[in-house]
Amino acid sequence: IASVVLGKCILKYGGKVVTLIASLVLFVGVLLLITLDLNSSLVLVLAVVSIIGFGLGGVLSILTIIIQESVGYDKRGVAIATNSLVKTIGETIGISLFGGIFNLYIAKYFIDGGINGVDSSTLYNSILTSEQIKLSINSSLHILFILFIIIAIPSVILSIVMPKENKSNV
Repeated sequence: IASVVLGKCILKYGGKVVTLIASLVLFVGVLLLITLDLNSSLVLVLAVVSIIGFGLGGVLSILTIIIQESVGYDKRGVAIATNSLVKTIGETIGISLFGGIFNLYIAKYFIDGGINGVDSSTLYNSILTSEQIKLSINSSLHILFILFIIIAIPSVILSIVMPKENKSNV
């Protein structure tokens, strides 16, 4: 949805403005993650995730178009392939890093509560209540949400300082 809506806005407002709008929508969505807790309704969760999806979909689609326009026709394949490679490497490193942090903070939650020997691999094989498990997962997710905010800030800043238009094709 975002790529269709924002793709049409590129012609009217330019890539920089549309990228900034999509980055701001993504940032607002990531900020809203902090409001979620165990008692959040499914509708609220879907709304927040939809906002993030709109922002992320917009940023990725618009930047792909900008990359295509910033190079000569004979180099577009290389530019898009490089963009795809960098995104894939980022996703691979990101999921590993965030998974490790998530698991670390599950263990930290129990250590801070005076329960030793519990980590993500033994979470369901222990004598913990389902409420303790939910709270540990919620606590770990909130750490990730804070990290997402920290990552979204440079995204907005880079959208602001991005050149307005390409002076010449490389």
